Amino acid sequence: MSFVDTDTAAPSGLSDADSTQSSDLAELIQEALERADSPLTASAIVDQLKRHRKLKPIQVEEELRRLQAEGGVFEYAPYRGKSPRYARIAPLEYLRAGILNTATSTNKTKPEIRKSIGKAYGEWTTRQIDEQIDALSAEGKLKVWPPKKGGRSPSYSQMSVSAEAYVEAELASIVKSLQKKLSIAGISESDLWFAIHTKACEQMEATIDEPTVESVNEVQTPIETQTSPLPAVDVPKDIQGLILERIPIIEPRAFDGAVVLLSDLRSSLDFQLSKDEFDAAILGLASEYKISLSEQIRETVLDDLQREALVADADGRLYNALALRRSH
Repeated sequence: MSFVDTDTAAPSGLSDADSTQSSDLAELIQEALERADSPLTASAIVDQLKRHRKLKPIQVEEELRRLQAEGGVFEYAPYRGKSPRYARIAPLEYLRAGILNTATSTNKTKPEIRKSIGKAYGEWTTRQIDEQIDALSAEGKLKVWPPKKGGRSPSYSQMSVSAEAYVEAELASIVKSLQKKLSIAGISESDLWFAIHTKACEQMEATIDEPTVESVNEVQTPIETQTSPLPAVDVPKDIQGLILERIPIIEPRAFDGAVVLLSDLRSSLDFQLSKDEFDAAILGLASEYKISLSEQIRETVLDDLQREALVADADGRLYNALALRRSH
């Protein structure tokens, strides 16, 4: 008795040779899409594959339509032209990844986020982009920053709200105003900043020396909060398998193409993996086309802590999120 592998059997009307050729082309196309930072047109894919095979755009377009019908490729609206674009990640998840990318190391208002992600997301209306910003905020992937002095709109960032950012803005305004009044007495901005620093140090010492009743009670009778932690992680030798198992636990929609932040994934493992182990496992899964990686915006200036939360490849590219690939 023999069995036919329905995944590899040649479709009706195609010879085994034709099926093999189509499968090879499909793999080349998907590899090209994986390498790209943004969706590609059929012509752009032909340019990328010219070292491997001489192709015509119509051949690639036909294969893209077949892959799209199978759910392995998604179509995007044209950008800087009339031709549709294609990617391995669903348009909605691509938009969400773009929003997260632009708000990685700074806080931005909704108009600033829309401006940062640019016209490449032109198929999305202002309302739709704002809805996804709100959704990412509700999911805890974006933190909402209250308006700063003089502003009316909140801003959004992957970073937690920083007291320092608000204090700095307030103090800068105070120093500028006071300096105008006190300049007649020869007091400079440096004098004012030194006075603020001295007063702040005194206040910190007073706060430390005189603990509040609440803080004392908290030490004496700690309150245990009920939480629902993720399942405990016992790191096995198969690190890649561990990571693939963990992804749908922290993001149940992962199998539908939802984006998972790499920082969230690593923290869910209680940092039991070293950064080198984690980075190597992630890049290995990407090289095996089991996941797609979202590249960090290159113009963003990162400090050491923010860079630590990203995965870097051998070429220096930084990635901040992943999505599970659909099998083809």
